[in-house]
Amino acid sequence: MIKFENVYIKYSKRFFSLANINFELPDHKNAVIVSDDVNCGTVLFRLIAKIEKSYKGQIYIDNTELKKMNIKHMNICYLPIQPTFFKNKSVIFNLTYPLIIRKIPHKNAYQMVENILKKYNLSQYQNTKIRFLPNNVLYKIFFLRCLARPIDILLIDNIFENIEEQDLLFYINCIKNIKTKNTIINCNKKIAELFNYHILKIENSVLSK
Repeated sequence: MIKFENVYIKYSKRFFSLANINFELPDHKNAVIVSDDVNCGTVLFRLIAKIEKSYKGQIYIDNTELKKMNIKHMNICYLPIQPTFFKNKSVIFNLTYPLIIRKIPHKNAYQMVENILKKYNLSQYQNTKIRFLPNNVLYKIFFLRCLARPIDILLIDNIFENIEEQDLLFYINCIKNIKTKNTIINCNKKIAELFNYHILKIENSVLSK
C-alpha cells in the first residue's frame, strides 16, 4: 500500500514540483502517472524511494510513515530514465550485484541471473562489459535487473522515450508479468493506454481529481 497525504515539495522558492498530492494505492493495484511535465512523476518516484527527503506532508508504505522506514528494509526497485551500471563490469556482474548485497549466496545469484538471461535470449551478452552493449540491449539488461529478485514496489520512470518501437512489446509483456504489491509507471498518454492501470494525472504540479 502506498499513500500520500497533503504532500508538497519544491526545488525553487517560487514553484512547487508537487503540490498537495493525495492518493492511495492499495496492495495489488497498479498505476500510471500521466503529467504535463514528466519531471513530476520522477519527483514522486524519488520521494517513494527516499532519494528526496525534504518534503511536507505524509507518505505511508504499508501503513508505516516513510520517514520512519529504513531504506535497507524496503523492497523497492526504482528504474530511472537513464540506466545506472558499473560500465566497466560485465552484464552478469551488474545483474548479480543487487542480489549479492542482499546476502543471496553467489552461486544462487549467478544461477538466477543466468536463467533470466537465457529466458530472454540474452545469454550471449552475459560476459560483455556494459560499455560495449548496443543501446537496445543495454535497456533490456537494465530492465531485467528488476526481475532478478522479488519486489514489493516497482517504479518505472519514463524509459519508453529511449526504447525502440520494435522492442516495446518486450517491455509491456515483462511489466505485466512482474508480481508486485504496487507497480507505478511514469509515461506519456500513448504508453499509458497500453496498461489497464489506475491513472494519476498531474497538471501544474497538482493531482487531478
